[in-house]
Amino acid sequence: MADKFTDMDAVIKKMQEVVAAKREQDPKFYAKYPINLGTLADDQAVHEVTNKWSLPDDYVYFLKHYVPESVTWSTDEYTNLEIYGAKDLLKGQWGYNYNPVTHEDIVD
Repeated sequence: MADKFTDMDAVIKKMQEVVAAKREQDPKFYAKYPINLGTLADDQAVHEVTNKWSLPDDYVYFLKHYVPESVTWSTDEYTNLEIYGAKDLLKGQWGYNYNPVTHEDIVD
């Protein structure tokens, strides 16, 4: 089962290497846009999220191993990325689980 996520681990490693190289090129600029993927999430936070939603195994693995805290990345070129960790995912989804046409909550 551990081999199932080898590709994801390799992609994240490569991404971290690219980000590290960019930071070295212009540390002052990239200090404004921190990205830190690579610490473990709190088991309780992951448990709360997986009890609320049915998530694919690879996404749960990603939450557990790479995004325990929310990551926000913006550049001066209108590039914005916000990734919620397990701890903030429930709150981060507020407003996205509502259908304004039918006026109903989207449960799962």
